[in-house]
Amino acid sequence: MSLPNELYELKLLEHFKKINTKSEFNGIEKLNDELKIIIVDLNNRLKNNWIIFLIAILILVMGIWQSLYDNSNPYWKYMKVPTILFFGIIIVRFQITYKKLTKNISETEKYCS
Repeated sequence: MSLPNELYELKLLEHFKKINTKSEFNGIEKLNDELKIIIVDLNNRLKNNWIIFLIAILILVMGIWQSLYDNSNPYWKYMKVPTILFFGIIIVRFQITYKKLTKNISETEKYCS
């Protein structure tokens, strides 16, 4: 789960390089507050992603049960739903956060003076 965070970090570092060369910004306080909220959400991974961790643990336990006890897990056929849900949540959260981050960065760079 560190790949999305590395992409966010790369995006923020590129943004930092661009704004470091500029002198002043108009309306930077509002954009800074929005960026702080996005970064706080990204830094609180356990608090904000607890459902992902629970689904991952469920998939892990069921997979271990299936492999250790010679395919005797009667619930294994139902694990398609949690697996699709797991990847779906990760993809949707990435898209939402990346969109917010990109919007904030583009607004900030638009108001560079």
